Amino acid sequence: MANIWKQFENLLERDATLVAEVISINPSNVTVELLSGDRVNVRDGGVGAAAGEIVFIRGGEVVQKTQALPRHNLILY
Repeated sequence: MANIWKQFENLLERDATLVAEVISINPSNVTVELLSGDRVNVRDGGVGAAAGEIVFIRGGEVVQKTQALPRHNLILY
């Protein structure tokens, strides 16, 4: 009988999907700003995103454009 935990792990995605705003586009990469405010360089996945657009990042690559998502800041005590 196969290990059921290993089968479950194989169903999970390895890389998290992040939401970011495109800051600039270079010939070899794209600079994006994550929701945390960090700026990182990622590969252009051929999506054709322009500066100012919101994109999904997975595995260090732009995978999809999206609309601006609503954001709420909460202060938890």
